[in-house]
Order: sequence, then C-alpha cells, then structure tokens
Amino acid sequence: MIFRNKISAFVLALVTTLALSACSRSAQANKDLIIGNWQVVGDKSTIEFKPDGTIQGNDDGEDEKGTYKFTDATHLQMMVDLTERGTNSVPGAPTMMTLNCTMAVQDHDNINMSISMSLPGEASDKAESVHFKRIK
Repeated sequence: MIFRNKISAFVLALVTTLALSACSRSAQANKDLIIGNWQVVGDKSTIEFKPDGTIQGNDDGEDEKGTYKFTDATHLQMMVDLTERGTNSVPGAPTMMTLNCTMAVQDHDNINMSISMSLPGEASDKAESVHFKRIK
C-alpha cells in the first residue's frame, strides 16, 4: 500500500510537471503563431498582429489600430483605438474599445476566437465566435 501511494504521488507529480511545461510552450507557440495577417471567414474584415504587440486592421471599411497582449496561453486582450473611425465626430463617443478573446488554434492557418467587446463605462457584450484564416 505504501509503495502504491509513492507511485501515485510520483505519477501525479510527473503529470503536473508535463502539463505545466506544455502550457508554457503553448503560450509562446500561440504568441508566435498569431503574428501575421488574418481575415474573418465570410467577411472582408482583416487584422494584422505584429511582433511588437500592435495590431492594424480594417473592419467594415474602417481602418483600426491598437495593441494586443496575451494574458495567458489562450487569452489575449486587444485595445482598439477608435479615434480614426467615423464615430470620432460624435460628441462623447468612446476613443478606445477593449476586446477580450479566448483563442483556439485549429492549425497554422486557422484560429477560432470567442470575442467579447467592452467600451469604457459599459458592461461587456456577450461573446461572439469568430473564425480567422491566415492571409498568405
């Protein structure tokens, strides 16, 4: 019985160590993978993730710029500058938008994201699923 408990403790420690190392590898792998140009499947909207943590895109004909950061292996946060959009001329319009994303990598050229948006002073919207395909 003591021998079995020692083996179980060893197996548990080994599995935990492997799981933690896999998570840290996947975080870096996802950070590297996302770099490049992507298009929303079924839409003309595009986004480019740059290595310096900036984004540049076009959403329904509106150019957008901002920043992104990973909060862990599968979650990233994008801060989008709204000052260049047409809404900037509306008094009191927000100047920044936060997008909280959960990322699921299908393969090198396909990513699914669950995205919820929030504007300053407002509650987050319900998450929306978006499929991105790498633009070559």
